[in-house]
Amino acid sequence: MGIAGGKVSRDLGKAEHVQVISTAPAFTGNDPGHDKQDQYALVSMMGQVPVKVAGAVIAGDYIVASGNNDGIGIAIAPDQMTPEDFKMAVGQAWESSAETGVKLVNTAVGLAADDAYAYMKKQDQRIASLEKQLNAKMARLDRLAGQLEALTQKVAYIQLA
Repeated sequence: MGIAGGKVSRDLGKAEHVQVISTAPAFTGNDPGHDKQDQYALVSMMGQVPVKVAGAVIAGDYIVASGNNDGIGIAIAPDQMTPEDFKMAVGQAWESSAETGVKLVNTAVGLAADDAYAYMKKQDQRIASLEKQLNAKMARLDRLAGQLEALTQKVAYIQLA
């Protein structure tokens, strides 16, 4: 589910956070009182909880919101994650299932950041490499521009003679 302005919604378009609504959160807080509990949702922010997942899943896969605003996740292998996937991830599967339909998968939420860090580090290295290549090409262009200017002056001088 998406959380925007402290409100829970299946619409993830404006979500500030993607979280899991659970019938079994590890802990709860800010109890609104018995008479208002039906106006609130139990949001699991840390621990392991069952999450609705569509399709096959392998333990260690990230569980990412399906994008259908249906409260169901899909499994994505860590090496296949994109920045958009990390934004929509709710946790990592702690069990596998070959079942293709929707089922509950034990998922660790609020714990893993290693793969996101590794992805960002890889991107930083790639950016640094591209900057180095760009700087080398700019230096070469500067040299060629100087050579072109020198040739242009020689051609102009020859035409005047």
